[in-house]
Amino acid sequence: MGESMSRYSIVERLTNKKLNLLDEKAMLSQEITETANDIEIMEKDLVNWEDDALQDLKREKEDRLRLIEKEKHKLTNLQKFKSEKENNYNEKIGQLDKAMESITEISKEAGTS
Repeated sequence: MGESMSRYSIVERLTNKKLNLLDEKAMLSQEITETANDIEIMEKDLVNWEDDALQDLKREKEDRLRLIEKEKHKLTNLQKFKSEKENNYNEKIGQLDKAMESITEISKEAGTS
């Protein structure tokens, strides 16, 4: 009976070792599967990040283009305003020149009399 018990113990130990190895083998496969899934998720996240970054870049570009157009419009208005103001100043300067010429003429006539 002792011999059969020891055979039984050996078989039990071998069976337990086999079960442990099968568990480790399954965990290895599971770890590979989980890592592959993690990589797939990371790749999808990268694609989503790239799409988001492109959309953000597109929005930023549109905002900057709008700002440029706004500044161009402002420049056009300033240039138009400048021309009108310059014309107004030139007209006033012309009137002052005429007034000064009149005073000079009056002074010459008054000085010669």
